[in-house]
Amino acid sequence: MKKLFTITLLSLLLSGCTAAGNIQDLVQKEVLTSDAIKQLALNHAQLNQDDVVFDTVELDDDKENYNVVLSDDEKQVVYVIEAASGKIMNFETKPTEQKVVVEPEASKEDTKDVKNDTSKISRNTSSKTRLSQDEALNLALKHAGESRNNVKVKEIELDRDDGRLVYEIEFYSSNKEYDYEIDAHTGKILEMDFDIEGFDIPKSNGDIGMTKAKEIALSKVPGANHNHFTDIEKDYDDGRIEYEFEIIYNGYEYDIEIDGASGQITDFEKESIYD
Repeated sequence: MKKLFTITLLSLLLSGCTAAGNIQDLVQKEVLTSDAIKQLALNHAQLNQDDVVFDTVELDDDKENYNVVLSDDEKQVVYVIEAASGKIMNFETKPTEQKVVVEPEASKEDTKDVKNDTSKISRNTSSKTRLSQDEALNLALKHAGESRNNVKVKEIELDRDDGRLVYEIEFYSSNKEYDYEIDAHTGKILEMDFDIEGFDIPKSNGDIGMTKAKEIALSKVPGANHNHFTDIEKDYDDGRIEYEFEIIYNGYEYDIEIDGASGQITDFEKESIYD
């Protein structure tokens, strides 16, 4: 009887130890959020969030440490930060790799759109001068022909694309959605597109025809002519005639959709063929 009691007591003690161990494991797995880790890294690097790009913020397989990589124009900092406490276990600083980007000659449209802005703001990549968020937004608004008071800005984010710092900007005006990617140093518009949400034109049997649709498409690409069309389609979307064009001109690819009844451009995209 005494032996049975001893065995039972040992079993209970071992179970208790196992349970305690499980609880301890659960406690150990509680980690700081990625936002908290980012702020710790920013504080240590003495940098402002608007000036850096976080290339990596991830937990290791054991969920013990965060691996963090952040960079700005001048330096890149690599951190190993304890996930539970936020203690910086290790860090390394090195110069940011600068990628030389060969860009196409600016088209007349681009020069017209941004010459006033860039003449007032001397932008030189080698000097590492960078546009502010407001300056980048103003360039996008000017190109879109929209006023700051008439749009709702959804996102302005600094990011790195193939080693180049860019602003990704998204804003709305009425039922139009605009997306821009702008070089953070030069102000050059690298990509843009807009489309009309909830587009609804009263039903009509009219059709502006292919010739008129081509003229409308070319009017959005000053300097281009009929030889620059690389794709032409007449399609039907929910019974509505739609013309779709692709134009490659002066280093850019343009994708344009036009409503066949009204001639209104319903979607427009512009992207550098060098990216």
